[in-house]
Formats: sequence, structure tokens, C-alpha cells
Amino acid sequence: MREKSKIIPLIGFLIFILMLPASLQAQMKTLEEDVVYLKNGSMIRGTITEQVPGESVTIQTFDGTVFHFPTTAIDRVALEPSRYTRIKVAYNGKVVPVLYPTSPGWYRGNAVSIAGNNTNSNLHIAIRYGYRWKHWLQTGVITGMDPYQAGLILPFQAELRGDLFPKPITPHYFMQGGYGLAANRGPNHRVFNGGLTYHVGGGLTFRTRRKYDLQFSLGYKWLHTYQEFEETPPWVWTQPNPPEAVLVSGTRNYRRITFTFGTNF
Repeated sequence: MREKSKIIPLIGFLIFILMLPASLQAQMKTLEEDVVYLKNGSMIRGTITEQVPGESVTIQTFDGTVFHFPTTAIDRVALEPSRYTRIKVAYNGKVVPVLYPTSPGWYRGNAVSIAGNNTNSNLHIAIRYGYRWKHWLQTGVITGMDPYQAGLILPFQAELRGDLFPKPITPHYFMQGGYGLAANRGPNHRVFNGGLTYHVGGGLTFRTRRKYDLQFSLGYKWLHTYQEFEETPPWVWTQPNPPEAVLVSGTRNYRRITFTFGTNF
């Protein structure tokens, strides 16, 4: 019954984020970008902010970086379709532009999670790399550091994730599964071995005016371990000559509800 009481809020949260985008309105149009091809083989994509014929060209990239090139260093200048879509969002009467990737490409991300149950919680860190096939289909690998009371786990997992809609604010889902490798053990543990692990959930993705987005997620994490540790039962301290600590061994499955904040690039 205790596990069911943890799953019900998670299901309710996922239903809420699926319904939220129905109230959002966005205008989308294909975006073109200026491309400056240099004679050394390099190219810069962005928006030309100043062009002096026969002298120089100034171009600003989507991340805000400004480049200034003399005409003698430029091979040619072109206007080409961008792999991004510009989305205009009406917010408090103002039109705010954000960018959203529209074509396949590599992504990377970082995330910090608070993972806990009704007795304790820990801070988990994750780094992920992958490939974006569609906005709703992204595959990759993920690793990081997951501390537990018994020791430190280094997860190595495959990941499937995606955004449900190509909108400035959209629900997303994720599924991760693999193996948790025990990196060290607690002071009272003789043996601490990791095992299979998975992490599933969903949340909301917020697009920004740069080439990254912010993600807030709620999930469920499970980890299988084997442990051997020394434990002294509380009742033995009432005896005149307390016995030595007893050795406890066996498997333990960790179940955690996670709240995650992350970024994708």
C-alpha cells in the first residue's frame, strides 16, 4: 500500500503536464540564417548585423556571440534554411522569440535530482549524450553519481526520451535502464554490489532564446543491490555484556521518487 501511495501522485502529475499545452498558443515559421563562408574553410551561421560593401561583415550567432570579418577573409555570404524553427510566444502582451531544433542532431544534457523516500533522500547527478531523431524520439546514454547510505553507485544506462509537442512549453517523457556499478561502500559494509537499475518519468520542457532548454521532471528510480554489513541490534545495549555486532547479508532494492532539474543543449 505504501508503494501505491507514492505512484498515485506521479500519475497525477503526468496527467497534468499532458493537459497543460492545450492552453498554450504559438506561432511557428521556418527560420533562415545568414552563413559566412571564410577562405580558410570555416563558416559562421547566424544573423548579419552589419555589412559594409568592400570592407567588412559583422554576424551574430544565436548564442549572442558577435564576429567581425574583413571582406578579404570572406569567400562568400549566403542565406540558407536553418535547422531551427523560431517560435513566437505571446507572454504578457509581448512577443518573445525562442528557438527549437527541427532537424536531427546530437544533444547533451546535465541534470541534478533529489531522490528520496519516506525515510531519507540524496542528491543525484547525471550527464547524458544522445541523438535527436525527432522531437518526440531521442536516444542516448547516461551516467553520473548516485549516492546511497550503503555507498556510491555509478549508473551506466541507455536512455529513450522525447518532447510530445514542438512548442515553447511541452511535456516530455524519459526512460532509462542499465546497470549501477558500486564505486565504494559505507564504513559498516563489508560488501556492497550494484545491479540492474531503471529510472522513468516525465515533466515539462521550457524553451529559451538560446540553443538550450530547461527541464523539470518527476520520476521513479529503482536499484537492485547486494549487501553485507555489521549491525548491532538496539536491544543488546540493555545487557551487561553486549555481544558483538551481527553480520547481515542479502539483497536490497532501493525505490526512490525523484524530482529533477536539467538542461539540454
